[in-house]
Amino acid sequence: MTRKIKAFLQAHSKTQSWLAANIGVSDAQLSSYLKSSYVGDVQSLELKLNNFIDNFIEPNNKSQDEAFFIKTKNTTSVTYILEKAIKQTRLSVITGNAGYGKTTAIKRFIKDRPEAIYIKANNLFTTKDFLEILCQRLNIKIERRGRDMFNNVIKALSRVDRFIVIDEAEWLKDKTLDMIRNIWEESDTAVILSGTLHLKQNLKGARGELDYVDSRVRGRVTLNSLNDSEFKAVCSHYGVEKEALKKVKAFTGGNFRLTIFLLEESRDLADLNRLQTINEEIINEASRMIVE
Repeated sequence: MTRKIKAFLQAHSKTQSWLAANIGVSDAQLSSYLKSSYVGDVQSLELKLNNFIDNFIEPNNKSQDEAFFIKTKNTTSVTYILEKAIKQTRLSVITGNAGYGKTTAIKRFIKDRPEAIYIKANNLFTTKDFLEILCQRLNIKIERRGRDMFNNVIKALSRVDRFIVIDEAEWLKDKTLDMIRNIWEESDTAVILSGTLHLKQNLKGARGELDYVDSRVRGRVTLNSLNDSEFKAVCSHYGVEKEALKKVKAFTGGNFRLTIFLLEESRDLADLNRLQTINEEIINEASRMIVE
């Protein structure tokens, strides 16, 4: 069994600690077992090890694959907004329905730009969370008091040429949006907010109380679904037969993310069935896994 474990770890370039964590035991327990000094239930531990090793499916290493990218009107608009914001230290906004490619376009833009500070908000995000993340990215001390962190962030940003991109910014609370406006103004740092259409209203406030924030935005774009030529280019990349194009469009409505999900699943099914192209039958089968 020991040889089997070592061979498995070597084959998958994994550590002993990784294996222990995956089967729900401590590193010390697994280590003692490998040294033949384990005093616990050996049979139970070996059952866990055998089940895990014999049934392990290694996830695809997505970092090794270049994600499919197509230049669209949306990606061009996102690049334009980001470049103008950086050059003129603007407070800018990118909005669009979920799946329209905002995050994909932004991440491609900042991929080789170490000066970018990319922050992804969520439904639990607080003003303190935002300040702490900024402190971490700027390599400055996280203070106990929010005001101290804010002042230190302003000082740090004022000394460098960085820009801040906040994704899923529709989750930001009024207080956080106001603080971001202050950071932009006081540090002279470009800030780009990206989110769903809810972000548009959030920037004004429920009763218009944030109009003073919204009025400072310079550079806005609202993304749209794929146009016909863009949609055809995506489908062509995945080998969709001409007769199946309408079926794909009917299922996805030109939503970029949904289209990619459907076509990736379709391609896998086509490969499984040894088909060179993706036909309507494959699209229908894949749609039941993705859309319906």
